[in-house]
Amino acid sequence: MKILIVDDDPGCRELLHDHLSRNHELSLLTNGRNALALLADDDHDFDLVLLDLHMPRLSGTKLVEVLNECENLKTRFIILSGMPDIDHVRGLPNVLTVLRKPFDMAALDMALSQASTQPDRLAATRMASG
Repeated sequence: MKILIVDDDPGCRELLHDHLSRNHELSLLTNGRNALALLADDDHDFDLVLLDLHMPRLSGTKLVEVLNECENLKTRFIILSGMPDIDHVRGLPNVLTVLRKPFDMAALDMALSQASTQPDRLAATRMASG
C-alpha cells in the first residue's frame, strides 16, 4: 500500500516510518497545508493517509473537511491524535478509523489490514458506472 504520513511530531513520523517501511511505500509530510497541495491533485496515488489532527498551518480536521468538498475524492484517512477531542472526526466521509496516541502498533496494523480490504470510493464509483 502507498501511504502518506502527515504529522508534525518528528518522533511519531520516525516511529511510523520504522514500523511501516518494510511492507509499505511511504511518504512523509509535516503539515496539513503541504498535504492539501499534494492530495488535492486528482492524480495522486496514495491509498491511505495517516493523519495527525492537531498541526500548525492547517489542522488535520480542516484538511479532511476541505478534501471532502472535492468531487471524486479517493483519499481515505486513518486519524491519529493524542488530543482528547477526537470524536468530531468519527463518521466524517473517508475517515476509516481514529486511533488515540499513544496507540499500539497492533491496532495500527489491524486498521491498515482493514483498509487494504476496503475498495476505495473512486474505484467503487467507476465499477458502478462502468
